[in-house]
Amino acid sequence: MRLGGRFGAVVSCLLSFGCGSAADMPDEAEATDEGVGSLEQALDATCKVTIDQADASVGPDSGSLKEVANAQCADSALLEYRLTALNPKSKTVVISDWSASSSGAVVLPAGSPQGTYTMVAEARRSGTTTVVAKATKKVVGGQACTGAVVYTSPSGGVPLDSLVLVQPLLYCPPDLPREWRVSVAKPGGGSVTTAWQQGKDVPVSTAGWSAGTATFTVSMRNVGNTVVDATAKTTLVVGPVCTASKLTASGSGNARTLTATSSCVNGGNALYRFSVTAPNGTVTQLRDYDANGSFAWDVTGLDGGYNTKVEVRAEGTSTTPSAKTLKLNLGSACTKLTLPDTWGSHVRSTPMSVTATANCTNAEYQFQRRVPTTTAWTTVCPYSSSATCDLDIGHQPTGDYVIRALVRKQGSIAAYDAVSLQREYMATNGVPLLRALPVANSISAVAISADGRWIGARTSRWSRTNGVTAMARPYGVNVGWFPGGATDINDTGTVIVGWDTNFLHVSVGQDEPYRWVNGAVDWLLPHDVDHITFYAAKPRATSSNGSVVVGYMQNAAGHPYGTEAFVWSTTGGLQLLGDLPDGDTISDASDVSADGKVVVGVGRAGDHDEAFKWTAATGMVALGLPPGDTSSAAVHVSRDGKVAVGNSLGADSRHHAVRWTPAGGPERLPDLPGMTFAWGLTASGDGRVIGGMTGPSNEPYGGGAAVLWTDGNPQLVKDLLVASGVDTTGWDLQSVTDISADGKTVLGSGVVPGVGQYADWLVTLP
Repeated sequence: MRLGGRFGAVVSCLLSFGCGSAADMPDEAEATDEGVGSLEQALDATCKVTIDQADASVGPDSGSLKEVANAQCADSALLEYRLTALNPKSKTVVISDWSASSSGAVVLPAGSPQGTYTMVAEARRSGTTTVVAKATKKVVGGQACTGAVVYTSPSGGVPLDSLVLVQPLLYCPPDLPREWRVSVAKPGGGSVTTAWQQGKDVPVSTAGWSAGTATFTVSMRNVGNTVVDATAKTTLVVGPVCTASKLTASGSGNARTLTATSSCVNGGNALYRFSVTAPNGTVTQLRDYDANGSFAWDVTGLDGGYNTKVEVRAEGTSTTPSAKTLKLNLGSACTKLTLPDTWGSHVRSTPMSVTATANCTNAEYQFQRRVPTTTAWTTVCPYSSSATCDLDIGHQPTGDYVIRALVRKQGSIAAYDAVSLQREYMATNGVPLLRALPVANSISAVAISADGRWIGARTSRWSRTNGVTAMARPYGVNVGWFPGGATDINDTGTVIVGWDTNFLHVSVGQDEPYRWVNGAVDWLLPHDVDHITFYAAKPRATSSNGSVVVGYMQNAAGHPYGTEAFVWSTTGGLQLLGDLPDGDTISDASDVSADGKVVVGVGRAGDHDEAFKWTAATGMVALGLPPGDTSSAAVHVSRDGKVAVGNSLGADSRHHAVRWTPAGGPERLPDLPGMTFAWGLTASGDGRVIGGMTGPSNEPYGGGAAVLWTDGNPQLVKDLLVASGVDTTGWDLQSVTDISADGKTVLGSGVVPGVGQYADWLVTLP
């Protein structure tokens, strides 16, 4: 399931009163801003300029403007700048005319207007006259109004043809001469704006307005200026208004009853109009406005997804109605679509077809494909009555693909009524497919799921469908060569086990094991950030469903100086496994079977380390040593728990790859010619394909070579690829770290072109 055991180590608006509104009537300054916007749209899109600093210090006796800009173009051209400002009276102030300098300052004369200044930065290529980038930024110089709260009297709602008193509470310096005005966006369209004034309130007549909601916007500025410093808004319901609350449907067979509810203000009485949009886009009015909120609908012969709609308005008004919609599936509607699993390798020279199954009649189907690095879908087979699509993989490059099917009723204009699950496949040329894992996942991939779809890395998870998913470590460290990280992944990629070092206490670091379950951290042991009870524990592997985790605990209760293997489960919690007979309680659980019932690892047996197998029925049992060897360790177990894989140390101090079977006991795996060490690190689900590392040096730290033993016969992975015609130039395949259950997907580490050393590679075998 993964590389494990001791030997695994090698390998925004500010506030409502500070934002403008489409209901505001533009004054001179706002008209200037609109002009700037239209000019920016015509500038060179390959160039941009930002204003990094904009200051306006203005007082009664003196003032200054400062501006710093930064511009660049895609062609890295030399640029020159012009820095200006529009003062609160919409007059241009030149801060720095065209030059290579991107910063400037200017002293303002006494009596300069206080209020909002619009700083402007322009850039052009040196020696030209065309402005290629422009930016603006508003700052307040001196005193200005900063906002307001707006009240209306009456508030909440008023009848038609009423008088509304608008009363703003202005946030302005007490000694600042200020003026304000009201702009109203009337219900049903149109607007009205009062004159600028300095009084306390303004009356606004609603005579001739339609019923509905009006928006009142107050703008404020210093007296004598033309630029608005701040705005504030409030709304008011004018005349009777009714709002749709809910639309429901009841009934079955050929009859449906549509029922709508609403709420009214200002004494309104609700009227209801019902309509429906058919799958082909045809809109039919079922009933015109009426006081009855229910409609009995005969749906005989209707087939598909129909969008019903109710519109509500107050009696005696012609305001734009409030509406609610509800989709109803009638007849044999398409509500479910299935697509068979396509996972696996598909040779490009062999046609590949998929067939979708829908739960409706008179359906048409569309099939789409994408590559995992994008979210954009490309249509392979357009909508037709055929539920089968030839994916035409012969015209696609080798690699991973994701497909899906969509369904709708024939004649429908809907994009789709139902969509299938996404399915994955690999297109190959009939030979092994070698590729690098994504760079974001290229440091320490540790395990592959049983079906080869998911890969767990130290700080991320990768799948062909979803790409890389980052996993933030519990203590926040997520970069660099840090201690900790993931160690194994379950079959579905939803559970990843790992450990993190708690350095929150200055005097000691504590290794704490966790499960990453669908994005959330689940601590396996009491989470003790203060180290009141000190322990160190690391998980090695997890079961098929992620409910069982095995590993080792250091400083466990009763064993303060050793390590002890453990099993943790969602149902039973933590169980320490002890050690082999005559041991010193130094044991380590390296792997667990798919059902979580068989654990393998290494323990201390007298004066030597020895591989063990543990079950609840037998306890910890030594697996034995190959003849003549002095120690052994099991690092992997087959999914059924019958075959263990690991290593032994010979009397000649050479490491050997070992397999334990019920029939043969411990047996060394054959060495390749010229190789002086071999480590067994992982295996396929049935144990027939074993992966690991071998090399000519007695110790692997200087580099090794990835090796596979198939039915006991060794072959370097690189030799296997070369013999199949795969170009391995620049690749140094140093170790096999995990293998899928069927033995067809091999995960490894080494030197990867374009990525570098300590990177991860993936081989898909035909």
